[in-house]
Amino acid sequence: MSLRSSGAWVTDWTIWNWAWWFSWAPFAGTFLAALSRGRRIRTVVLTTVGATSAATMAWFLVVGGTSLSMQHRGVVDVLAAVEARGGTEAVAGFPLLSGLPLGDVLIFLFLGLIVVFIVTSADTSTMIAAILASRRGVAPSRGGIALWGAFQAAVALGVVLVGGGETLQALAVLTGAPFAVLALVAMVGFALACVREERGRGHTSLVSRVRGRLPAIQLHHDVDPGDREE
Repeated sequence: MSLRSSGAWVTDWTIWNWAWWFSWAPFAGTFLAALSRGRRIRTVVLTTVGATSAATMAWFLVVGGTSLSMQHRGVVDVLAAVEARGGTEAVAGFPLLSGLPLGDVLIFLFLGLIVVFIVTSADTSTMIAAILASRRGVAPSRGGIALWGAFQAAVALGVVLVGGGETLQALAVLTGAPFAVLALVAMVGFALACVREERGRGHTSLVSRVRGRLPAIQLHHDVDPGDREE
């Protein structure tokens, strides 16, 4: 379905989410780089890519599989709850958790998880926006951090009170396209920087070690039959 080029799915999922990921990538990448100062690249990759991807897959398998099973068995009606709220999928977790044992406790923990996610995301974006707006090598001031936090809070409050979520999504799509190009250029530059660092320090990466163990391929030119007899 990711390869579809027309229809509502492209607008609601493919284009919107891909552009949103690219527009969010500089914030997440800069934040992870700040937290990972002094650590090895392989450690950062295994933690931020491997561990988080495994946790995400486990969450989707367990929670998604449970919701599908309960929907098919008629225990809860998640689709009706979504439709009653105007088609927003954000409420899907509440009817699911209410149908499980200790549903009230699970809903309370679910709300706490949502609050922690929103707070940490806002804190990350506020901090990184203040860092990007400051001069290189200069830590952002508390006033700058508070200014960006207030600005983001004002935008979020305006979207909630006035609406305009679709306009905000359209802006994210427009800003995500140039960030996608910058991200690809940054990936190439990062790879070249790693190669230069490896050669400069005399280190051997895993890729180089595997390449060195591969058998050498020798090209044999055609030899005249008379030369073979000689």
